[in-house]
Amino acid sequence: MRWAFAVALLLSAGCLDAYTISVPATASLRVLVVDVESQPVAGADVFIGTSNVWGVTGIDGSTLIAGLEPGPQALSVSKSGFETATTTVELEAGRAAHADITLLAKPLPSLRTYLWTDEGSSSRPSSGTGCRFATGGSRSTSRAKAPSS
Repeated sequence: MRWAFAVALLLSAGCLDAYTISVPATASLRVLVVDVESQPVAGADVFIGTSNVWGVTGIDGSTLIAGLEPGPQALSVSKSGFETATTTVELEAGRAAHADITLLAKPLPSLRTYLWTDEGSSSRPSSGTGCRFATGGSRSTSRAKAPSS
């Protein structure tokens, strides 16, 4: 309180000039990220424009990013296991914009089944028949007993 009085006294005495400090007006953006079942996606990375401005969604699937430059901005949302979503948002100075983003799950790798026999080209399974299942780069083998005829 003493400082405010001292500054006011100095200004009124003409000892200090009054200066106007202008702060550039910025915008903010609230982003809500959900999956195709409208469930919140926590831990999604939200990037604004080409700068290093980004946020991460919380458990409710949302994040608020402030201090953004007004005007059109690119918005990119990504999370492991989902396709990256991109759009453009229009930000206004002094206002909070809102964007709802739905992430699509990436398709799972296909499951391939291989069947071989100990007799080479025999089309009928025999007692030594096994199946090899492969997904991506991992493989596991299981042996199956041949059906009796």
